[in-house]
Amino acid sequence: MPLAGTVEYCKTFAVSFASESPRLTREKWRSVQKGRSSKATAAWTSGAYGGVREHGLGAGTPLAAFFNTPLRQNPLRTDFQQHYEQIVSAYNREKDRVTIEHTFEALFKLVQELDDEAHRALREGLDEESLAIFDLLNKPDLKPSDIQRIKSVATQLLMRLKEEKLRVDQWREKEATRDAVRQAIHDFLWSEDTGLPVDCFAEADVEVKAEDVFRHIYRAYPTVPSPYFTAHAAM
Repeated sequence: MPLAGTVEYCKTFAVSFASESPRLTREKWRSVQKGRSSKATAAWTSGAYGGVREHGLGAGTPLAAFFNTPLRQNPLRTDFQQHYEQIVSAYNREKDRVTIEHTFEALFKLVQELDDEAHRALREGLDEESLAIFDLLNKPDLKPSDIQRIKSVATQLLMRLKEEKLRVDQWREKEATRDAVRQAIHDFLWSEDTGLPVDCFAEADVEVKAEDVFRHIYRAYPTVPSPYFTAHAAM
């Protein structure tokens, strides 16, 4: 995309989020990408600048809520959160018009990265929920066959948990049900039939991975379906 188009796209995106809401529909996203929004420049002065002045970029604002969503879904996406916090920090140091323009351009670049991340599950042949588990289980330098095995493990483990252990009402509130979920994850990952490739993951590796998955499940699945993933899908 040419520089001028990139800046216009960014400004239009900023107007949408600063003055309306953190929701950007698929149709609006596509129309902006195709350059259909001709009011971006005019709206920039009257809308986006005032909108950011009103709402800000810090915690609790519409933009912050939007950029927090990927992190809530997948704990390995902390780099997006850190990038956003750096943008906010730069914005808060000096909020003149030039700074805000630079801020929106930085936000646009971050949105591009998030958009690419949003399609990664499809490229991997997974849904967003299974992708989060896969990312926690995966590690560098694995053979393609091992990667495929881990994808299957992630999908089947999550399916079993959602069908059984996570169906218990308020499972996080009781020690016995928490322990049952933790043990189910460990046993599934350790099993030669259902678990991680034995030639790639030692017992200590499985222990660590099981605890990582449990922490994610504990945070993301207070109920089934998960409020984090269902809320995102509704946007």
